[in-house]
Amino acid sequence: VRLDPGVVVSGRVVDAAGRPVADAAIECDENENRGARTDAEGRFSLERFPREPVTLRLDAEGYSGAMLAVDPTRTTGLEVRLDRYAKVRGVVKRAAGDREEGELELRPPGAKRVHKSWTGADGKSLEWYDYEGSVSVDLGEADRFDAEVRPGPYVGWWVTAEGKEHRVGEWTFADGETRELEIVLPAK
Repeated sequence: VRLDPGVVVSGRVVDAAGRPVADAAIECDENENRGARTDAEGRFSLERFPREPVTLRLDAEGYSGAMLAVDPTRTTGLEVRLDRYAKVRGVVKRAAGDREEGELELRPPGAKRVHKSWTGADGKSLEWYDYEGSVSVDLGEADRFDAEVRPGPYVGWWVTAEGKEHRVGEWTFADGETRELEIVLPAK
């Protein structure tokens, strides 16, 4: 009996400028016991993988994650780019005396509305709608916010507790950028 030694899956993880990303975690979706971390040069190597397609999940502190579908005929010399999150902070300004409850959402232009559901350990289900790629921003003290988003274009929406939506701006955030925003809500 001769066992197939499998293939080596190897490559490098870099940032938007092509610099290595050290200590990135690589995990295999099909086998959660298989994983690795990148070295100081962003290199990784996973040995004895089956000769079949696999999906790798890559994550690193301060970077948006990535998924990589690996073709069993091309498993070496892979290069994966991770973008650094953009940091978005600021304040929501309301009309005098207006304390209408709501939340700020940042959505990619044209984001699709998707139905989601969750069932808790107690068997109770929750259902809601969300937008693909959106970020809900929690307002803190004095209506200030602080969030991390993937680089790219976004449309800002103020969503009231009743579900009414008001478009409040458009922005494009760059890799690793920090941006301060002032969002003025329309008067009722």
